[in-house]
Amino acid sequence: MTTTERHPVPPVVCTPWCEGRNHHLPIDRACWGPARHIPIASADDEQGHFCAMAYRPDEDSPEDVKIHLELTRWDVDVDPVLTTGEARELIEALQAAVDQVEGAG
Repeated sequence: MTTTERHPVPPVVCTPWCEGRNHHLPIDRACWGPARHIPIASADDEQGHFCAMAYRPDEDSPEDVKIHLELTRWDVDVDPVLTTGEARELIEALQAAVDQVEGAG
């Protein structure tokens, strides 16, 4: 009979914004920030939501921004991860579009 030596899994070193602080399972090394959910309802009766949160998949990865877009009518459920630079470009693009619609741009 042989035994397998098991090495203890080190605790996750969380980011300051991690919502899972002190609640990580050994296999879950990701840190998630608080998510802001925005409901989506369009003229063609589309229902869904958009949310964004700070995200780091593990201690060896950079801190990024994860967004979630779900549109139930079209069976869309995506979770792209953006660098902070890409997230800022998205913010600028959204702001420019809003400014145009509101007549400021």
